[in-house]
Amino acid sequence: MNVNIIVAIQDCDYGIGLHGDQPYSFKEDFKQFKEKTKGGVVIMGRKTWETIPEKFRPLEGRKNIVVTRNKDYKVLEGVLLASSYEEAKILAQNHDNGNIWNIGGGSLYKQAIEDQDTKELHITRILGQKNCDVHFPSTEKFFLREKNPNISSKNKFDKEEYFLRFEVWERKS
Repeated sequence: MNVNIIVAIQDCDYGIGLHGDQPYSFKEDFKQFKEKTKGGVVIMGRKTWETIPEKFRPLEGRKNIVVTRNKDYKVLEGVLLASSYEEAKILAQNHDNGNIWNIGGGSLYKQAIEDQDTKELHITRILGQKNCDVHFPSTEKFFLREKNPNISSKNKFDKEEYFLRFEVWERKS
């Protein structure tokens, strides 16, 4: 089984979340996310699911799996529920028609980084700093950074300019 992680992090401290939502929103990052995950399976935690605007739920063109300990949690028709990350991986393997993507949040990312089934990290690194209360775990122990990351042009968010760098990291052998 091959699982990939896709995440946007800020460079200074690996921040990924603020008050239950993403601290940034860039069209270029969403385009990259859509292109990479289309046709695959996305595994996400309940909080991540709830941050997706209702008009975009479930994520179109992907099998959506939501991980929650709440057995009575209600999701839309066609969305699968799992009570653990391991159960979500089994469900994903049964529905895999492309790649399997872990799209967060923080605790699912941590489990996936340590999991041998996770082969690649697809990181949008934001060269900027905002206050964050959720951070992406360190990856250097398990993954090797791509040699030639793709640095994008300036992107505006909240009237400020940011550079984005698209990276792919591979699991160490």
